Amino acid sequence: MSLYDEIEKMSMEEYQTRFYHDPEFRTQIFRKTDYPIISSTADVWQALYGELLWSQINREYNLLNALRKVPWVRDGVRILLSDPALQGEWYTEDGALPDTTKPTFDKYTTDSKWGITAWDISEKAKQHAARNEGIDLGPSLMNEYAEMHKEFLGKAILDDASIAGDTGTTAHRFVTAPTEMETIDRIIASSEEEDEHGSTSYNHWFDPYDEEAIDRDSGTDYDSVVLMDISADRAISDALLRQLIRECEEAGLNPSTSFFLTGRDTRDDIAALQQAQLRYLPTTKVQMGINGIQTAFGQEVGFKVASYDDYPIIVDKNVPKDGSSRIYLIDSSRLYLKVMLPTMLLRTGGALNWLQLDNLKDRYAYLTVGEVECTQFKCQGKIRDLS
Repeated sequence: MSLYDEIEKMSMEEYQTRFYHDPEFRTQIFRKTDYPIISSTADVWQALYGELLWSQINREYNLLNALRKVPWVRDGVRILLSDPALQGEWYTEDGALPDTTKPTFDKYTTDSKWGITAWDISEKAKQHAARNEGIDLGPSLMNEYAEMHKEFLGKAILDDASIAGDTGTTAHRFVTAPTEMETIDRIIASSEEEDEHGSTSYNHWFDPYDEEAIDRDSGTDYDSVVLMDISADRAISDALLRQLIRECEEAGLNPSTSFFLTGRDTRDDIAALQQAQLRYLPTTKVQMGINGIQTAFGQEVGFKVASYDDYPIIVDKNVPKDGSSRIYLIDSSRLYLKVMLPTMLLRTGGALNWLQLDNLKDRYAYLTVGEVECTQFKCQGKIRDLS
């Protein structure tokens, strides 16, 4: 029974006696019962989230940034494969002019690849977001989808050609007319690599583009420098790195336009090699760059690797791995992104478009059209099968 129920049953004499002679009784009568409104009170405090999201995803696409971009002027590439058998003759004073000769040519064509990242937002979602949180869902998502689109392109040009070879389902890859941008792992490859790491049942899985012109199944005309070990993965070494540089340079690599590409794990292994050769020089910070992309700050004492033998090192999380990430040596003057349509934002929506869309929503898309093109395969290189 509550105190107030007990009081109701008292006589006036009993109540006066208790009130004047029982201090605890008086205290109970005047004691307050508090019901404060606090942040945890139901339905009082509702969090407003403001900006739509803070991305916790590593959207890295450094190779896409590092590759040189050129306008798409024409589809085809004509290549000089070899010099004439007789490059020239010495003329004698009264001799006849020598016979003319011609080199060996070849050609291939590239087909444009259309990459699209699309999303839509219902009008109901937009209206509620605007009223409850004061944000426009469309622009809030644009930045994140822009990064997503570029990461999508970056992943495509770093696909692992070996995986595709293992899981091939058609007799000839080029017959399927691939719709994805070509991966540099297939562009920088060799006939031996196709024999060892390609499909055992199908052909052309290490032949880039969608035709037979770049054929590594039956010849070595388009072989890149590929250092591999079919028996077991092995550790990176100075000897391997210098062999890659030497063979690529001998094949015509231009050091001023070339860079290494690898993952963070192999980057750290290269750093460990540099530590073993540490020479204490002034601790001036250095930073190498290629096509506007800067490597991490390093120090001339070798604590961080910004370059190896004057070649910048670009790091990308999407580099294919065996035991560790592969290493590519790329001459960007001969391997680049050919762009037909630069990345653009397409948008439709609002009341004027609802009937056309047959839906009450806004629709957005990022579109990029291009292809990775190579005009000199022999000077590009990679090291694979690293532990």
